[in-house]
Amino acid sequence: MDGLKQGGFTLIELIMVITLLAILSVSVGGKFASNNAFSVLSAKNQLLASFLLAQQQALGNADDSLPISLRLLQTADEWQIDICKGVRTSDLCQNPAQIIYANAMQRDAASLTLNGVVFPSSQTFDLDSNANLNPRTINYRFDFIATNTQTLCLSTSGYAFAQTGLCPWD
Repeated sequence: MDGLKQGGFTLIELIMVITLLAILSVSVGGKFASNNAFSVLSAKNQLLASFLLAQQQALGNADDSLPISLRLLQTADEWQIDICKGVRTSDLCQNPAQIIYANAMQRDAASLTLNGVVFPSSQTFDLDSNANLNPRTINYRFDFIATNTQTLCLSTSGYAFAQTGLCPWD
């Protein structure tokens, strides 16, 4: 029996591993449990996809008298994205027959800024048949802010892309 050596972990080693796992679960668990961190990522991706859809619709639209408009509406609880055809900015997609796409996303206490200023309750963007923003006077930076910040850049030429930090024109 002297030749057999018993193997395994000591009690101190097991306690150390359990303690490390507890510390990791507390520090990392908040990242996965936070709804508003996910909601801003989801909202940024949804707005990016909506801009791309509006661009596709605009490129397929041969009639500039019927522009494609994308409206972003912010309420206390959600963000609403509408894509409309044949609607000027001032009409705000009132006719359901003109709505190509509509989607609402929960805000979960997140906020939105447009070019560094608190987002107004509504903003509409018109795209011409070349998928350019109309009028072509300003680039836009959307910052979805919660426990983290997600940035979306939109250039006057209609190019929309996600960005870490500031947009190239900032």
